[in-house]
Amino acid sequence: MEPGARVRIETELNIGDVLHDASDVFSADMGQAALPEPRNRAIEIRGATPEDIVVCDIEEIEVLSPGVTALVPRNSPFPDWLREREWGVHANVVRIAAA
Repeated sequence: MEPGARVRIETELNIGDVLHDASDVFSADMGQAALPEPRNRAIEIRGATPEDIVVCDIEEIEVLSPGVTALVPRNSPFPDWLREREWGVHANVVRIAAA
């Protein structure tokens, strides 16, 4: 992209289109839970170098409901060797609303 260009970035829940309401129940085998959102990639700015500082203005963020937080064995920020015991799947599906 050229310097000064405007960009619109859209993403979705990284486990796919499986949760539609805060009353839905998360399961460890849902969708592609182990994969990051495939559209979250670096944005190349023509002419920029690693030494440059890139400044951007975020004009708008629209967050849709529901959201989910989950800790899943073998798919969490805590490596299996770090835990002293198995804790199972812990998840919360939540309604997201404007503050």
